[in-house]
Amino acid sequence: MMAVLFSVRHGIMNLRGVVGLPAERGIPTLIMWNYGGNDVAVEGSWDNWTSRKKLQRSGKDYSILLVLPSGIYHYKFVVDGEWRYIPDIPFVADEMGHVYNLLDVH
Repeated sequence: MMAVLFSVRHGIMNLRGVVGLPAERGIPTLIMWNYGGNDVAVEGSWDNWTSRKKLQRSGKDYSILLVLPSGIYHYKFVVDGEWRYIPDIPFVADEMGHVYNLLDVH
């Protein structure tokens, strides 16, 4: 049996070696929000922006564990109904000026 120990201040972390998860299903990826708010969710290009996933609160932090295929994705947080991104990790703006965080899953 393998234990996965990790510490994350903000942003994302790939977790490898999680017991019981077939590799072909994807890579467990922890997404975190540490910038306040009462209701926090995330949307991303991993599913063509078709779903909004609510993050779970633990104290002042919010997180969600998604299992994603390898790839590079754009994503945004929805915090109390407002689109937000984390300025401390990689981000990109599109031609319309919309800013998204970048997620490189490998």
